Amino acid sequence: MSSILQYIKIFYEIFFRSKILTNRKSYGFEFEDIAINNYLKNIKNGFYVDIGAFNPIRGSNTYLLFKKGWSGINIDADENSIKIFNILRRKDYNFNYAVSSTKKKKIKLFYEKNSSGVKTTVIKFRDLTLKNFKFKNVKVSTFDALIKKTKYYKKRIDFLNIDCEGSDLDVLKSVDIKTYKPKIICIEINVLLKKSIEKSLIYKYLCKNNYKLKKSFLNSHIFAYKK
Repeated sequence: MSSILQYIKIFYEIFFRSKILTNRKSYGFEFEDIAINNYLKNIKNGFYVDIGAFNPIRGSNTYLLFKKGWSGINIDADENSIKIFNILRRKDYNFNYAVSSTKKKKIKLFYEKNSSGVKTTVIKFRDLTLKNFKFKNVKVSTFDALIKKTKYYKKRIDFLNIDCEGSDLDVLKSVDIKTYKPKIICIEINVLLKKSIEKSLIYKYLCKNNYKLKKSFLNSHIFAYKK
């Protein structure tokens, strides 16, 4: 029965919800994609990487770019999310993995029972945000191992989006930003865990690697590489 419900949810996302959303001016949860699109408006056929991609349209910071002819890599630990990407983003590379800098082969993904909302691999974040949770074991990979499977290996990233519900710093460190030098990075620094963005390890790490904070939203923050 659970597998039937999963397919019903996937069908609903693809054939009902996606049709309602496709003509919107913004698809990001905090309208970040409008600012991102403005920063990157002069780049044609750009390359994006979305880690913690969630959905190809709803809440997506890459869908506006996709509509302009961009393509790239989408990674998510939830297999149902990637099934939807494989249908709606067929020219992209779509991977069903949790990204980490560790060498673990599997990790627990915690999620709210009977909900398609927050999913996390971080116990501290789970305890803060999930009440009636369940978990499943998911595959783990470094970013480098995944990008080697694509045509984008060693190619500079135009836009990097990271939204991994508490594991964002670990995911960021899995990406060799000295090699790939993403022009724009949008990353979640969750206010439940960080009272001040300037004091966060993500902020310090990016500043150390030649990035400057350009714009902040409630949870998401946009950084640009300083030329």
